[in-house]
Formats: sequence, C-alpha cells, structure tokens
Amino acid sequence: ERLVGGAGEALGVWRISGTARTSGTTAPWTMILKGWPPFEGADDPTGWNWPRREARAYGSGVLDDLPGGIRAPHCLGSEVLPDGSEWAWLTPLSDGSIESWSLDHFALVARHLGRFNGAYLVDTPIPDAPWLSKHWTSQWTEAASGFIDLIEAHADHPLVRRACPPALVSDLARTWAERHTWLAVLDSLPQTFCHLDVFTRNVFLAPGPDDVPEPRLIDWGFSGVAAVGEEIGPMAAATLIF
Repeated sequence: ERLVGGAGEALGVWRISGTARTSGTTAPWTMILKGWPPFEGADDPTGWNWPRREARAYGSGVLDDLPGGIRAPHCLGSEVLPDGSEWAWLTPLSDGSIESWSLDHFALVARHLGRFNGAYLVDTPIPDAPWLSKHWTSQWTEAASGFIDLIEAHADHPLVRRACPPALVSDLARTWAERHTWLAVLDSLPQTFCHLDVFTRNVFLAPGPDDVPEPRLIDWGFSGVAAVGEEIGPMAAATLIF
C-alpha cells in the first residue's frame, strides 16, 4: 500500500504486509519501505535539505536509542541500488496518528523535544556524523530570499495585497532586514541534536509508560546540530504550511 508523503522529495513510502509461517503457526508482519532518488546537485552533507541524510540517519544506528521519550523507526536494512537510488526497510509507526492537534498535544510534544534536546547538553554525546545538518534555520531562511524579492516587487498587485496586506509586507521587510541578528543569537546558544521537522504529519503519539503518550518521529531528513529550542521554529511553520 503506497502511503501519502509530505513535500514529496522521496521516491515514495510503502506499507508492505504479509504473513509468515513459523513453528506451525501463522503470524502477520508489516514493514515500511522508503526510497530516495539518485543524488544530483551540490553534494553538501551539512546542507539544510541534503537528500541523502535520512537514509544515512536510519542506517547509522544514531536513531536506535534516543533520549527524552523520543522514538524513531528501527531500520531493518538498507541498500543502494545500481541506479544510485537508496532504500530502507523500517519498522512501522502506525498507531497514534492525530490529524488535528489540540494545544495540549503541542505542549506534550514540545516538552518531549525539550527533554530530547536537553539530554545532549548534559550526559548524552551529540552524534558525530558527517551527514548532520548545520545552521539549518539560517540556510532555510536564506532559501526564501527569491520569494521575499517577489513579494516586495509585486506588493501592489491585487492578488498579492489580498494575501499580504501592506502592513504585513512592512512587517515582513523589517523582520527580513533583522534576520542576521536573530540568526546570530541562535548560533550563540548551546548546540544540540535536533530533528528539525517535527510537526503534525511527522509525529505519532503512541502510548508510553503508564499510558502517557510519547512522540514517535518519522522523516529525519533535516536532522542535525542546532540551537536548543530551535525545534519550535519548524514545528510552528510546517504546521501552518501544511
């Protein structure tokens, strides 16, 4: 069964199910298969959207034992095919998907993210891997520069004015002009290991100890070293975008 993805950069995600006969009994099994296309473009493993990162993360073992009550799919195996595409077989995380979050859901996930990020400031070493993203928010922000120019150039167009009234364009221009100051603050904060794409579609809230929900996170393609608390930016932005 092909599953619906987010922004659609991967080749696809499938849920594959069947049955196995063992010791005279039949048992069901399910796995998730995810694929990534052959790599093209600038090969910068620290880039905010490096397409090989998620495959590397799953195959590295970095995600096998995460702190703070955070869990990731377990990688059952991965391979690179002759055409350059990469594939990973993952354990399914199908229970606990919630399409519309309440404020309590956001608070719960944010608290777990704080514990997850904070563990790497105390007694858990930050992963040492060449594929980790660096300065993610800064790169993600700068990638929007062309769209900022378009909005400013066409601010008087009726359709643009409907979506971005003059007051909003003014606020956007001021924030854009100040962005380096804010980004410098992020760089000055303690750095930790982050997912950087936690929002409603990438979280399953599965029962944990005492039936208290715990986040199970998929789509680790942006993961890397970032400021403590930086997770909140993409959580808010991606939730609004999607």
